[in-house]
Amino acid sequence: MKKDFEGAYRWAYKQLIPLGRVDTTSSCSEVREALFDSMYPLHKQHRNQEGLSPEYVSSVNEYRASLAGMALEALVECVEERRASLNGKIVEAKKELAWWSKPGCSIDFDYWLAMELWKADEMIVLSLGLDPRKVKYKVLEKEPSYDSLPKKAKDRYQITLAGERAGTLVPRTAIEFDPQEYIQWLKSKGLDYPKEFSVLLAPVAPVEPKSAVQEIGNGERENLLQTIGLLTLCVAQLGGENLNNGSRPNKSAIAKKLKGLISEYGLGLSGHAESSLSKRFKEGLEAIGF
Repeated sequence: MKKDFEGAYRWAYKQLIPLGRVDTTSSCSEVREALFDSMYPLHKQHRNQEGLSPEYVSSVNEYRASLAGMALEALVECVEERRASLNGKIVEAKKELAWWSKPGCSIDFDYWLAMELWKADEMIVLSLGLDPRKVKYKVLEKEPSYDSLPKKAKDRYQITLAGERAGTLVPRTAIEFDPQEYIQWLKSKGLDYPKEFSVLLAPVAPVEPKSAVQEIGNGERENLLQTIGLLTLCVAQLGGENLNNGSRPNKSAIAKKLKGLISEYGLGLSGHAESSLSKRFKEGLEAIGF
């Protein structure tokens, strides 16, 4: 089937070429010859009519006779009609040959937006509005340019490679890129992409980091706090705090002693970490009844 459309495309294009010889300065004989060459592009190969069927020879002679009786204005009108007919055939053939333009090749945006990384050939095809699972770049780049897409795909591939070499487009792995970074890069270069990918450009709200205590379940959290409380008491005892009378330990003093121990072993402790420790001491002591 594909060969049939390729043949129709080439044949219509071949028939269109002779009409390019016609312009406003052409004479009647020149226009007649152009029309005849367009309708019967192979007739010059059979000047002696050998190997031609009687029906074909009769058709050639009838057409030539019909052109002989036409004035220049009528001949020019025939040229325009012939051009329109052949261009229509070319357009129809191109539609069939450009299989990537079929609805079945459109992008499944839900699938591709959920992917955390895109391969290089995938993102090229995606940026052109096609689904890489249905349209492979390696296949597309080898297609004749029945429309502008194969050339655009090859151009986009070379531009992307140049961005990678220049360091403006950095892969996350040897062959994969971050989708958001790629769409941002396309936008910065003024290159088009499906509008559905614009959601990748929306600012992402920062996620507040959770502490180890927040990450675990309620039951485990209570156990952890109790453990922290007991460790706090141990440190308090080691630090000379007298807890026999049931008094509440001085958590500031304990934090200070802990800081000293941490520094003694060569570990750094930020101000935020000190504050967090004090908070956990307090929660832990409350968990064991202090």
